[in-house]
Amino acid sequence: MTTAWVVREGKYGEREAWSLANGLSGGGWHEIPDLTPCKTRGDVGELVAEALGDAKPGKLANYTGQLHALRHRISPGDLMVLPAKDGTIALGWVTSGYEFLEHEELDRRHVVHVDWKVTDLPRSVVKQDLLYTLGSVLTVFAPSRHNAVARLESLLATGTDPGLRQSPLSGA
Repeated sequence: MTTAWVVREGKYGEREAWSLANGLSGGGWHEIPDLTPCKTRGDVGELVAEALGDAKPGKLANYTGQLHALRHRISPGDLMVLPAKDGTIALGWVTSGYEFLEHEELDRRHVVHVDWKVTDLPRSVVKQDLLYTLGSVLTVFAPSRHNAVARLESLLATGTDPGLRQSPLSGA
């Protein structure tokens, strides 16, 4: 079963063009060192706590969860979604797991590789309920509400959103 992921490319989309041009997704977290040695979520949490020092528990938990997903949960074959700041959506397939780009700029180091198939899908072809699902404030998350994965796969394959299918038992 396919998992879909959204990874945002900066608060203002500052890494979007770079990510698409280089077949990558991720970045950010400039204060966090290489996650490659981390074998568990707990390891990621320890590294985050060490790097962020006196950060509030909520921020530590937020960073830990998102970085754990980038390091351990996003896998080759997963569908990657980038809702760009210009009103388009990019879709592609993850081709390799986490990599730390040591010689890249500080906010471009934590990445996965993506074969971007569509980079300019207009948001206008996506139904509102799915847009809401993709609109989480998180930087890294797996959208699942409203049959998101199947609909995103359809958008990638055909450029159309089939919408939410009604159950025959729902009376709709």
